[in-house]
Amino acid sequence: SASPSRKARSGPPAAPLRTLPAYTPALAAEDAEPMRPVVIDIETTGLLPWESRIICIGACDPSTPDDIQVFFDLDESKMVADFIAWFNSMDFNQIVGFNLSFDYRFIFAKCLLYRLQCGKFSSASLYDIMQVMQQVKQAFVYGEQRAGGLDAWARFLLGEHKTLTVEEIF
Repeated sequence: SASPSRKARSGPPAAPLRTLPAYTPALAAEDAEPMRPVVIDIETTGLLPWESRIICIGACDPSTPDDIQVFFDLDESKMVADFIAWFNSMDFNQIVGFNLSFDYRFIFAKCLLYRLQCGKFSSASLYDIMQVMQQVKQAFVYGEQRAGGLDAWARFLLGEHKTLTVEEIF
């Protein structure tokens, strides 16, 4: 008997859109303080902090996802100082982001350049979503072994995408 023909898939099946559960902080260790994360994303004019500038910094406390903070100022030192002051006032101890090492390095380098004290920022733990996606076991990954970009994952998981391109931000 002939086996039924199968149609080749070009990617993972479409995920049904669903409402995400409310964020509740987890304990890092049994006697540790609860994790107090903030999700950040920056836009820059280039890849190297010493040749480029930060255009804007976006930040969101997952416990209040509708309250997105956007820091923008033509004076980069003021923008970074305002972000660090806000970060310190919120008592965050974990930074979450996609390709977080890029954003974290850029902000930290600008703090060094402008002589801004960033103790809480520099001591916060880091959770890089891109790194997590790259480490998913091969058995769970469809097709090509690429981590994908933030926009692709946001569309897949949330049905959302970045609203502005870098050109539109300028």
